[in-house]
Amino acid sequence: MVLLLAGCALRLGMLSAPDQTPAPVLRLPTLTATAVQPTKTPSPVVPVRQLPPASAAKPAPIPTPGIRAVDAELRFAAPVPAAADIRAWRPPPVAVPWTLHPLDHYWLRRPIPPGSVDFGLERYPYGADGGGIWRVHHGMDFANDPGTPVLAAADGTVVWVETGAYPRYQMAAASAGAGEHTVASPMGGSLLLSDTHELTGTATVQLGNPYGNVVILRHDWGWQGEPVYTLYGHLLEVFVQSGERVRAGDLLAGVGNTGDSTGPHLHFEVRVGQNHYNATRNPALWIAPYEGWGTLAGLVTDSNGMALDRVKLTAYPIDLKYAAGLDAESPHTTTTYVRGQVQPDDSWGENFVLPDLPAGTYRLVATTNHERLVTEVTIKAGVTSFVRLQQQHSVTPVPPATESASAG
Repeated sequence: MVLLLAGCALRLGMLSAPDQTPAPVLRLPTLTATAVQPTKTPSPVVPVRQLPPASAAKPAPIPTPGIRAVDAELRFAAPVPAAADIRAWRPPPVAVPWTLHPLDHYWLRRPIPPGSVDFGLERYPYGADGGGIWRVHHGMDFANDPGTPVLAAADGTVVWVETGAYPRYQMAAASAGAGEHTVASPMGGSLLLSDTHELTGTATVQLGNPYGNVVILRHDWGWQGEPVYTLYGHLLEVFVQSGERVRAGDLLAGVGNTGDSTGPHLHFEVRVGQNHYNATRNPALWIAPYEGWGTLAGLVTDSNGMALDRVKLTAYPIDLKYAAGLDAESPHTTTTYVRGQVQPDDSWGENFVLPDLPAGTYRLVATTNHERLVTEVTIKAGVTSFVRLQQQHSVTPVPPATESASAG
């Protein structure tokens, strides 16, 4: 399985139209063909029957794909997972709803089925902005191939559907005059652009909203008297309609690359209280953990108790032997939320979350501007473990000296 790294970034790359190389035309062979092993699956072709002149020589044999039965047994070898496939292995999630701790609310199933990448992209977690490069992330990203099923995380009603969006992409075009111009679409076919789009040199064209094709569900239950919504963005195609009732695990759409996206993935949000961009919570504290795995949440503050933002945290496993070949030395990283941009969980009040950690002991390292904070934490299966890291050193801003003060 090849993992695609993707994110909801503001800066986007070039997407090109698919290769349109025509399929070759083959003459109908008259002799037994020699078998060769293809390097890749060929495009289907339709033989064209042409009768040669009576004086013409017989055509040479044309190679055809396939392996002769006599060679198949000798060449067969059991498939061996690549390193990326082994590192991506995960146990099955626990059944929802799942609550072993009174402050936990693991009531959502994973919106991507097992066997695909059903865990979030670590390099762009909730509340992070990539060091100021991207917009502050209000959800989780699940990087997958286009068309991977997107499933309802819980029972509910479809309250919003938007379709017809295309990816945001760059295209090269000559200076365009007035009128309409047709350009290739990265999703196949073509797009018709009016003269309201200025195409001079390299232009960026954005069609649709930043979420692209999107579905929003209002769930059948609430939290602390407030409704709960989930959002599924950047979809390829949508299979539900507004007002439709769905059950947990129902097919909603396929993973896509529409809207403000740098690659095919599902952008997933949890909203509490109202269906609004500023009402999100960290989905990692709502999605049920894997069997035998847990979650670490925490708060990093200065000595005065003020939450610190953009602090990098790394959890190093200690004497933890992962199953199925997972690298026991692989660290897990995240950053604290950008202060004031996203809301913490109503139960935990955290400013960082490290989800999907196998149960065991870890050395947690937080690097601030002034100190390196180190502690050990124990992750228990099926629950959220919480840690608080506080700086001993604090910085009090000092107003700059005035001209009169400096002169004296």
